[in-house]
Amino acid sequence: MEGTIRCPANYVPLAPISFLKRAASIYGDQTSIIDGPAKFTWSETYERSLRLATALTQMGVSKGDIVAVIAPNIHATYEMHFGVPMAQAVLCIINHYYDAKMLSEVLINVSPKFLFVDHQFLQLTQQALQTVPNPSILIHISDPDSPQPEHEPARADYESLLRAADSYAEFEVKYPEDEFEAISLTFTSGTTATPKPIVYSHRGAYLNALALILVNEMVPCPTYLWTVPMFHCNGWTFCWAMRAVGGTNICQRSFSAKSVFDDITRHGVTHLGGPPSLLNMLARASEEDRKSLPHRVEMMTGGGPPPPQVVLELESMGFHVLHCYGCSETYGVATLNYWRPEEWTLSRPTSARASKRGTGSSTR
Repeated sequence: MEGTIRCPANYVPLAPISFLKRAASIYGDQTSIIDGPAKFTWSETYERSLRLATALTQMGVSKGDIVAVIAPNIHATYEMHFGVPMAQAVLCIINHYYDAKMLSEVLINVSPKFLFVDHQFLQLTQQALQTVPNPSILIHISDPDSPQPEHEPARADYESLLRAADSYAEFEVKYPEDEFEAISLTFTSGTTATPKPIVYSHRGAYLNALALILVNEMVPCPTYLWTVPMFHCNGWTFCWAMRAVGGTNICQRSFSAKSVFDDITRHGVTHLGGPPSLLNMLARASEEDRKSLPHRVEMMTGGGPPPPQVVLELESMGFHVLHCYGCSETYGVATLNYWRPEEWTLSRPTSARASKRGTGSSTR
């Protein structure tokens, strides 16, 4: 329209970091993260993210710097998705299944200013850094319930940094001036060649997070079980989506069929996701490991199509399978199956085949 001028009164860049302040305001007392014995509310997660952003800024992180993380699905990895972009830096969650050679190549490619490493992967990281010309400053993510390394190679400890950031209340969160600015750097899976870097924008992360809420039929305060690696497309952007709806994140360092069923019944899990191998594991779980589901559980699966018999078995157990396909370049999900109301009454074999039909995602 002629005469229309973009200004702060009619335009704000899309940025998923806005989800966290909203979650703290609306769902402040609701549980945000359960990570073993550790438990946080959304108000606490907001404060911890502000402390992280404050600490990074005090250590010299500036706009556009890369902050890398090598850690499993734990609360620190989750908090990085807000604390790092709040400091105007770019987050890079690195696949912790890489060997030392591949990890070294990725670190040389990324050249992060800081590298946060979980204690579980310190030895691997130290080996990889031996061939990196200009190694990053290492920060240790410790676990009080696990044995600590005898020789601590890290400069600082994650929790110590947060505790020392006393000026967090005065920290000014600066939103991106341009919504196409980078929020994260991820890598392709490397199935056909060496993993290649991909840049995600604030806009793309924001829109894809909202798209996931819609297609997974998420209502406020769902409970999500983290069986999707956070290093894979930032957990298919669920890391940001769960903040938008004030949900509870159940974190796991690793999982098995028994732990998945235990967590679903213990925490009232409503959603989870993963590759067909996860579906196969649950469908073939022993009677001893299985537990009756307290309600229908939404399960998003990506990658290769799950066998119809696996879908049928999971549906009979109380899971609702939503099949999607995508790639790292599309923030995870590119096509997915939308169940139509009439398909709920189809025969089981027909509905199993329908579960694999794909429809393009229009949110980009």
